[in-house]
Amino acid sequence: MVATLISFKYHIDPNNIAVPIVACIGDITTLGALDLMARLIYYNRSGFPWLASFITVITILLVPLWCWIAYNHPWTRSSLWACWFPTLTSVTISSAAGVLLEFEGSEFSQLQLYQPLITGIGGTIVAVHSSRIATSYYCCCKPGKLPKTPSGKPGKVCIFPPSVLCPKKVHTPTYLVLLGIVVPAQVLFSLLIYAFIPSHLSVCYGLFLPLYVISCFVQSTILLYVAHVLVNFLWKHRIDPGFYVIPGCHALGDVIGTILLLLCCHIYKIKACSHH
Repeated sequence: MVATLISFKYHIDPNNIAVPIVACIGDITTLGALDLMARLIYYNRSGFPWLASFITVITILLVPLWCWIAYNHPWTRSSLWACWFPTLTSVTISSAAGVLLEFEGSEFSQLQLYQPLITGIGGTIVAVHSSRIATSYYCCCKPGKLPKTPSGKPGKVCIFPPSVLCPKKVHTPTYLVLLGIVVPAQVLFSLLIYAFIPSHLSVCYGLFLPLYVISCFVQSTILLYVAHVLVNFLWKHRIDPGFYVIPGCHALGDVIGTILLLLCCHIYKIKACSHH
């Protein structure tokens, strides 16, 4: 909310600022809380064996309080009822990525470094894209009716994939800008990984980096298209896309990104073994 208000004050589209900031803060907060709880439980497991159960019970008991607070605020009351299904669905989809990491993480050290990177950037750009599309629909048409195409024909839910690159499309510039961010951003962060972990020199400058960047580009392309179609589908059926598209596509990005990353690791391993 603060990021949205600041964006309005300085005449900046909040879809470009608030969405990625909130997504990043959410990830950092979640990982930090998990790390803190895990360390607290681990280092006190002998003196306080009941600590894990105590934290779990307190967390469950606080749920009614947060629900009561959300229900009594007009801006969050609708979210209290509408967010359960998309949240549980996205968690279920994301668990598939967790299963893959559980089986393959010990074999490929690159997974632990690059999996948050490929899923994080992909999820951020798809959140920006879907928010911009949904906002434009709120401004130009009523729920249940898609905006017309540049040729004047009624809008369709499923669009031909190459048509998203049509210069006449309203959202084509955003689509191209977001795709253009993927490659330099992934290369930059990969070099930062090498700067902090020099042992990954062969990973960054060998075969793995090109494979990884291509995988990120493919993942982002798929996610942006799926987000566009999903926003159209939900809007056509008078459902608020904001509740479903971002968590759903973020979870799908976790699975697609993890699968593509595993494929890169296997190809890299096969190629490395052939050189030896």
